[in-house]
Amino acid sequence: MQPIVSPWFIYSLGIVQGIKDMAIAFSVLAGLTLFALSIASIFLWIDEEEDDVKKILKIMKISGTILLICLLLAIFVPSKDTLIAMYVADKLTYNTTEKILETGKDLKQELKKDIIEIIKSITERNDKEKR
Repeated sequence: MQPIVSPWFIYSLGIVQGIKDMAIAFSVLAGLTLFALSIASIFLWIDEEEDDVKKILKIMKISGTILLICLLLAIFVPSKDTLIAMYVADKLTYNTTEKILETGKDLKQELKKDIIEIIKSITERNDKEKR
């Protein structure tokens, strides 16, 4: 028997926010690193320390790549709500909508009957108490 909702889907709902948060954190760290290294490279460039500037530029390229990848992850990894909406949209058809409406009407009728029975029993009890 096939499950209604895949366990892997439920698992992905649990970790998707963590992935987005990590991507944002790494983006901030990479951005701060780029900023600090750019300031350091300006001072080293003034002192004409070319070897140090080349090392810093290499680290800046790595930090820039990390920043770009993490920003793309933070932007394009869907949120938990988006994943749920995508799942529902994939499963929602005209047939399932009609079944839901029919079930809702049946449920409404059953609730209506139950409420009427409760009102009748309360009314009968009140009548008996008044006698």
